Amino acid sequence: MPELPDVEIFRQYLESTSLHKNIVDIEVREPSLVEGTPVPEFRQALKHKRMTDTARHGKYLLVNLDGQLWIVMHFGMTGSLCYYRHGDPEPGQAKIRFTFDTGYHLAYASRRNLGKVFLITSPQDFIRVRQLGTDALSQRMDFSLFRRELSRKKGMIKPALMDQSAIAGIGNIYSDEILFQAGINPARHLDSLQEDQLRNIFTAMKKVLKVAIRFRADPSLFPDACLLPRRVHGGRCPRCRSELKTRKISGRTSFFCPRCQPEPARAFSEKDPGDSTLRAC
Repeated sequence: MPELPDVEIFRQYLESTSLHKNIVDIEVREPSLVEGTPVPEFRQALKHKRMTDTARHGKYLLVNLDGQLWIVMHFGMTGSLCYYRHGDPEPGQAKIRFTFDTGYHLAYASRRNLGKVFLITSPQDFIRVRQLGTDALSQRMDFSLFRRELSRKKGMIKPALMDQSAIAGIGNIYSDEILFQAGINPARHLDSLQEDQLRNIFTAMKKVLKVAIRFRADPSLFPDACLLPRRVHGGRCPRCRSELKTRKISGRTSFFCPRCQPEPARAFSEKDPGDSTLRAC
């Protein structure tokens, strides 16, 4: 599922291809993807507008239209963007297509139709109504805010990192990488974590997300010290070569190294150094 780094790549892609071009047509092939606005009104509101600026909050891409309306895109499990010239092969599963006066198109593609596209007037109101927490990479998300948000949560650390009302942008995949880099087992309970361990998780969160953006959210390009290129059944830890284990946490499959990220019963031991050493991704 596209998480913060993927959506940031989409934002950069849209900004480099589609800004300041007059929209002359909008084709909606899957009406269920447009939420909150009837499709005819959606099309009418966008026609002869220009995409003039972009922003991102967590997993949401926001596109400003002539300083007035905003398009918000959520990509669900399989969403993506494709910019192409008229007459070129159309991307597969193109569900919403914006046509510009330059003869180019921008397609919002979705194989499973699990994403959503919204038309809004205020990003701040949208974030408030959706009850989204602070973006994980925003300047506002410092360690004090990070610690305060997690202090309001109970249970295991991994679901807390994935809770969009606390920290916006992290999902199943990058929470595994963050916790691996911090040496924390995903089943570790929040009330067992010391401040230095929370700080390691915070530092790993910022670093992992930035590394993922730098390498275009493509795990095959990630540094050797990263977990994600090996995050498969039978994969081995890039640090100690132990075989990775999996565990269902809040219904999601989590990958971790049993040696570098000790199970909770071992992780409570003060003698285990694996809890507080930040790994280099």
